[in-house]
Amino acid sequence: MAGYAGSKGVPAAKQSVLLSGLLMALGSLSIILGVYADLGALVMALLLLVMAVKMHDFWKADEASKQSEMINFF
Repeated sequence: MAGYAGSKGVPAAKQSVLLSGLLMALGSLSIILGVYADLGALVMALLLLVMAVKMHDFWKADEASKQSEMINFF
């Protein structure tokens, strides 16, 4: 995943992938366990929104990959 993130221009791709995985795991655990579940849900929602916009930017893709990026975005 770090290679794909790097190809999309994410700075420090490997560390960013690890950090996003950690945030998703902690957000999921907080929701499942009910410990600060509202904060965990907010973190998950913001993370998914930012990642969708950054990683699946179909409006900047070439014609060959535009449809797959659009499908992954929505």
